[in-house]
Amino acid sequence: MIPYAQSGHSARLRLMTRDNAPRAAMRVALRDSLRTLKRVINTLCVCGLVTVVGVAALSGSPEAAASCAVLFLAGVVLLELMERRLKRRLRAVQTADGQT
Repeated sequence: MIPYAQSGHSARLRLMTRDNAPRAAMRVALRDSLRTLKRVINTLCVCGLVTVVGVAALSGSPEAAASCAVLFLAGVVLLELMERRLKRRLRAVQTADGQT
């Protein structure tokens, strides 16, 4: 795992030393943020599924499970909106560089 991480780090350093370093660095940072946000969304969805089923099984109350599901859904929707905003910023940086 260490050589893989080191190769990614050296590639990032090479990107930052190019002529368009600020935009390249911003693009790399936005892609990393997007990747991390997707992992958080997926993890929250899995945790939500397990928690809603657990709450329904332990409490025996469909109202408690529904309220738990609504809370997780609100969190996921908020994160999805953040992801859309991040994708828009990434597209703006890429089109400013002349890439599509």
